[in-house]
Amino acid sequence: MTKEIKQLVQSIGYPRNGSFEHRAPTESKDVLQAAEQNKVASLYLRSLHDQGALDKLTGEFEKKQQYQSDFQRTSRRISQMLSTGEEFALVKSIHPFPADASDVDVVLFDDPDLHSLGPHLEEQGYHVLGIAPSAMTIRDETTGQLVDLQTFFGLHKVVYYDMKHMRDNVVNRKVDGDVLSVPARPYDLSLIVNHSVTELMFLLKEYYATVFMLETSDESDVLEFVEDVRFNDSVAGCQAFLAIVDWINSEFFSIEPKHMDLLRDEIGISSHEREYAGTPLDFPHRYSRLSLTRFTVEKFKQPAFRGSFVEELPSFVHPSTAAYILRKVYGRSSRETY
Repeated sequence: MTKEIKQLVQSIGYPRNGSFEHRAPTESKDVLQAAEQNKVASLYLRSLHDQGALDKLTGEFEKKQQYQSDFQRTSRRISQMLSTGEEFALVKSIHPFPADASDVDVVLFDDPDLHSLGPHLEEQGYHVLGIAPSAMTIRDETTGQLVDLQTFFGLHKVVYYDMKHMRDNVVNRKVDGDVLSVPARPYDLSLIVNHSVTELMFLLKEYYATVFMLETSDESDVLEFVEDVRFNDSVAGCQAFLAIVDWINSEFFSIEPKHMDLLRDEIGISSHEREYAGTPLDFPHRYSRLSLTRFTVEKFKQPAFRGSFVEELPSFVHPSTAAYILRKVYGRSSRETY
């Protein structure tokens, strides 16, 4: 673990009951770089500001303030545009703290034809950058920010997260004056867990998303999260994910979040990943190969994953598809963040 990670976590502090208890703020460009890699730069700079410890990074703070404003505007615009004809939700994007993201993630539940949707988006001030089997990336020309429209969550056409329960639990949440359609928090966190493991790494943003939910939820919310994890046959992945959360809690804060004991009983914590995390590590954290193997093996119990995998099996032998998947896997295994 680098000293910058320790300084970063101590600067941000722990969100007890949803309010940050700051520890020892450190203003540093190196710490900011670590925060950027973990998608918590906005949170780090806000923490310094709130503690009166912001000086040399004031300019960076102002840039992040503008970024957050643009992100909110981008979320509002795409929500208003889709609300006229699509059933959708903003996923993995809306947090109760200033988080960073590469784009605004939106799921379209009715599986529309993305190619047909493109011209309409262009008319509304978006530029289509690319279309994949399950996703379309567009740029909001008014803010310059990206929006990722997805019809399902998967690699190529293999589904790793079944949206059935999520779709039934979309809520309207007021965020900075805007009403946005988002999954109820148990389902958004369940997706975050699955996404984290499929991306092969754990970011500190995911830690704060998790402890925020635990600290501000009741037991019924946590049990809904458990139910969706089981429904998606992602217990092994969640055990690895929770092992990292548990390690951070004990290493930096000596705190047991609310409901963590319930998650231990209902889901469990990977002893292997916990020991793996106990070795010198850094963040972003790469999951162990054993945890990734267990996650993949368990996924074959999930009907959506198994069915889409079998359906796509013939296409895997096609050179272009095989090359695409290999590039994706190699890219995810070799990058420093995502």
